Formats: sequence, structure tokens, C-alpha cells
Amino acid sequence: PPPPPPPPTFRPQQQKRRPTKTPRSGRQAARDQVQKVVVRYAHVDAQQPGREASTLTKSPTVCCYFDVKLGDLKGLLAAIHQQKEHLPFEPLSAHQPEMEALTPPGDCSPMELASDNKECHRVIVALLQGGDGAREIFLVMLPFVPALASSPCGTWVVQALFYVFDPIDPALDALVAVLAPRFAALCQSEHGHHVLKRAVEAVPSGRLTPIIQQIEGRGAANLAREKYASRVLQVLLQHGMEADVATLTRELLDLALTLYKDPYGNYVIKALVASRPWFRADMVRQWLHAEPPIQLSLTAGAVSVVEVMLERSPPEEREALRSNILGVQGVEQDLRQSKFYSSSILLGAPRT
Repeated sequence: PPPPPPPPTFRPQQQKRRPTKTPRSGRQAARDQVQKVVVRYAHVDAQQPGREASTLTKSPTVCCYFDVKLGDLKGLLAAIHQQKEHLPFEPLSAHQPEMEALTPPGDCSPMELASDNKECHRVIVALLQGGDGAREIFLVMLPFVPALASSPCGTWVVQALFYVFDPIDPALDALVAVLAPRFAALCQSEHGHHVLKRAVEAVPSGRLTPIIQQIEGRGAANLAREKYASRVLQVLLQHGMEADVATLTRELLDLALTLYKDPYGNYVIKALVASRPWFRADMVRQWLHAEPPIQLSLTAGAVSVVEVMLERSPPEEREALRSNILGVQGVEQDLRQSKFYSSSILLGAPRT
């Protein structure tokens, strides 16, 4: 018989060699490197949880590291915000040896930050170093804050200013003072409304009087129907103290049964129903005593508002509201034929 054929030989597949990159200049390499920022937070004493952030002990401190590529402004602000939520905030500092190459050049004009994300990153890192240098940068930028707030890149620098200073620092009052006159333009800007939201989150509502007055002048109900302004209003109503936003909530309560159907206003009404029990109770009372009975709007926003009302209501009030909604002729049939068939309105119980 013929000899058996030799076993097949398997040759390992050769890996493709990646083309070597041409070496870059030292300055360009410093621009592209991944930066490690050191953020220092004050140590929390569990026995005294009621102290303000400005009175927290300075030592020991907790160092939080996060890597952010130069120019990634959204990632930089997101990392700072995430660390601030978990630990009490103290003026920030940066790791000086690694950040030395990123010191903002002296010839950088504030208006250049409107479109240069890498220069914005440099300025934000310099602000994180804290101290007198951060305050000097703040004083230079203050006249340009309204213009930078509406720009694609400058908006991140303005938002970073609210992280650098302590909540009781007068610098935040100066920022609110220069932003308030431009409120009408900022709340209609794709980038500017983020600055207003950051201001509302960082500054106590008692010191937001200039912005609250602007909202009262334009009408809270009118702003609730706008795409970007409704987001600012929603954050203000969630974070503001009751006494500071009482006028706004009363105005919205009068038109709550109309705004809950609006594509943007429903988010504002839902935030109030979820965060303020008295607002939910008054809105349910209006719904139950309305003449003629209210026809439920079968839109996603309107149904979600009603579901939150049912979830937050006591059992007796929940059943009365559900019976009132389904008592209108044709509503239950329309609900069963719509995409909201599994809604808690039909189940008669809160969502899980």
C-alpha cells in the first residue's frame, strides 16, 4: 500500500505590522497626551454631617484620580461632576509635574476659547489648580462670560467656573449678575442653557434672585413650552427652596392641566408632581372637580405625568383619580387600543 500522506503543516498567520507614526514635536505630544488630574476633597466627619462645605476640615484629604484626554471638555466636566457628587467639594488642585506643559499661554485671548477646545482644556486645568491663579483667570474672563456661554467650546469653561469656587464665594454672585441680563438669549441657546442649568445647581436659590426675576418677567408658563428654557425651569424647580420659587409654582399650577399635554411642559409638570406633594394634591383636586370631566390626552408625555400622579397619591386618592379618568366615555377603549395598554392607569396600581 502507498505510504500515508504527511500530516498537513499549519503555518501561523503573520500579523500585519502597523505603520509607524512619525514622531511629533514636544508641544504637539503634550497636547495629545492623556492627563491625570488630582482632585482633592475634604475628609467627611461622620459624626458631624451637617457642616457646610466651607467649614470642612482641611486634612486629611481624599485624592481622586481620573484620566481625561486633552480636548475632551465634556469628559472633563463629567468626571469633575461625578467626583463632586460622591465627596464634599473643596477648591481643586492639579498634579503640577504632569500639568506643567498645559499651562495656558499668556497670549491666549478669552474669545479664542469660543472655538478652541484644547485651549479650553488648558484653562479648565489651570482653574482646577485653585488659588490666586484661578481667581485671576476668573477676573479676566468675567466680561466675556455671556459671549462664551453660548459658544460650543466656551460653554464648558463657564460651567467649570461654578465648580471652582465655594458655594458661598462672592464670585458666583458675580457670575449670576452677568448672566441674568442675557437670560432670554441663553435659555434659547443650545449651549447657553447648560450654563444656566449649572448655575441653578451650584448656587443656592436664595442668591438666584436676578435669574428668578427674569423668569417671572417672561412667565414661567411661557418658558415651560420652550425646548431649552423648560430644562432650566425644571432644574430650578427641583433644586430651589419653596419660598424662592413659590410664585413660579403657583403660576404653573393654574395651567397644569394644560401644560401636562405640552411636549416640553409635561417635563416641568412631572418634576413638580414628583418633588412637591402639595402640587400633586392640588393638581389631583383640580382634575377631580373639573367640569366637564377632563379627556385624557393619549400622548407619551401626558400619560407619564398621570402615571406619576397615580404613583405618588394615597390609595383612596389614586382610585378616585383612576375612576375619574376611565369614567369619560371612550377613554378606556382608546387606552386598550393604544400603546399604553400596560399603563398603570389601566392596572390600577403603581408601576414597578
